[in-house]
Amino acid sequence: MAKSTADEETKTGASKSPPKPGAAKAGTAKPGAAKTTKGASTKTTKAGSAKAESAKATPAKSSSSKAASAKSSASKATPKRSSTKGKELGIDEVFERLRALQDVMFRRFELEREIEDLPRALQTKGETLNRLKQSYVDKNERYDNVKANIEELRNQAISAEREREQYESQMDQIKTQREYEALDKEIRDANDREVECRQELQRQQEYLDTLHETLKSDEEHIAQQEDEVAEERTRIDGEVSDRESALKDLVTDESGITPGLDTELLFKFERIIRMKEGLGIVPLRGGVCTGCQIIMPPFFANRVRTGEELMFCPNCSRIVFYESDEIEEEAFDPDDMPFDDDDLMFDDDADDAPTMAEADTSSE
Repeated sequence: MAKSTADEETKTGASKSPPKPGAAKAGTAKPGAAKTTKGASTKTTKAGSAKAESAKATPAKSSSSKAASAKSSASKATPKRSSTKGKELGIDEVFERLRALQDVMFRRFELEREIEDLPRALQTKGETLNRLKQSYVDKNERYDNVKANIEELRNQAISAEREREQYESQMDQIKTQREYEALDKEIRDANDREVECRQELQRQQEYLDTLHETLKSDEEHIAQQEDEVAEERTRIDGEVSDRESALKDLVTDESGITPGLDTELLFKFERIIRMKEGLGIVPLRGGVCTGCQIIMPPFFANRVRTGEELMFCPNCSRIVFYESDEIEEEAFDPDDMPFDDDDLMFDDDADDAPTMAEADTSSE
């Protein structure tokens, strides 16, 4: 009885709350549908990760391409030039160009010095001419002063002469001895002044004549110097013009040698040639710099001998290059011997040779 009652309650509860169709479908998933959903999510995840990796890779690739393009543009913008080691031209070609450039530069510096020195000779002659003219002006001024002094002395002499004559005319009018002595003294003083003036006048006149001759000679000398200066100026102008023309040719030759050489090397080389009397590159022969005659250290000589780079002498700063100092030995010729082979032959019979005792006896 109890069992039947429980069964009925169970059925009644089941009938009161029936399950919803939608809920049953949503809660119950088919195995195939689950697999499809899982595969789709996996593909979606892989696609997202692939896009992320491609997104990361794209900026790196673009940055590397930008760097490569910038590098190529920089390499195009920067012109190549020969380094100090001469790798672009080759060390032998650099040496050859420097030797040719040495002669051109030395000649150019000589012409520049000559162009600068030539006007100095004209300047010296011009200064000499100016001194002569200044001396002439001073002498001419002195001549005028002496001439004026002579005129004054002449007037003083005439005045003294008139005084003397006036005093002499009063001699007839004196009455006492005292008046006579006083008048006689005035006459002597006037006479002395006249004599002194005329003597000084004579000396000044002689000096004036000397100045006149000197001025005349100076005028001729100045005219001669002016002619010489004019001729010298014409000659110097012609020589300067010729040297300037030759200098332009040397500059043209130099511009044909320098392309490809490093600008810093050219600056150093030009300074060395100016300081070392035209020798900027010299051979290293037998380990000795032929520019300063100083023995170089072995390691330095070895680096010069290899010829892989330009080397500067540590003593004279010149560029050095290796030059062999080996002398070919002459082949030995027995015919050139000054004696015969018979002179070197000895007798094989030892018994015929004298002993020491026999030699002493024969000597006695």
